[in-house]
Amino acid sequence: MQVFLMGWLVYFSQYFGRYNYAASMVAIGQKQGWDTALLGLIASIIFVTYGFGQLFTGWLGDRLNPKAMIFVGCAGSAGCNLWMGLSGSLLQMQLAWGLNGLFCALIWAPMIRLMTLCMPPERLRKAILSFHYATSLGTTGTYLLIPLLVTHFPWRVSFLVPAALTLLTGLGWIAVGATTR
Repeated sequence: MQVFLMGWLVYFSQYFGRYNYAASMVAIGQKQGWDTALLGLIASIIFVTYGFGQLFTGWLGDRLNPKAMIFVGCAGSAGCNLWMGLSGSLLQMQLAWGLNGLFCALIWAPMIRLMTLCMPPERLRKAILSFHYATSLGTTGTYLLIPLLVTHFPWRVSFLVPAALTLLTGLGWIAVGATTR
């Protein structure tokens, strides 16, 4: 049960570190004076690299330690969000957000594999289906929190807060993972 609950929190928090750019893109463009087409390219990069990463993470999750992969995904995503918050150029942002997509891809398939190892089949189906709440609530939370942040703080805070949240859930994941098989 601990793996499920912490996994749900990890997946929930991942949306803050994945959709925050889209939710803050207009504010970034206004503050930096950058062209919206270039900013849109950054928004697209994460989905391309995330999709590409998904092609391999299931295979890797069957061969590597899924707990470790999930932590690396959280820590890497937190690092990429930190990089975005500190970046000063569009090229740095493109690189950071592209890497973020790869790190985010390290979460889902290993999470499902781990749950199949830790849960009886009768509970597994319900557990996996309940992850759609993490998706909905994470997306909704992102689109509520990030506009609030960019309204009251510099746009860079919209990456620093999700970086902290993602790193904290990653550390929680490791703490729970250490107590399970």
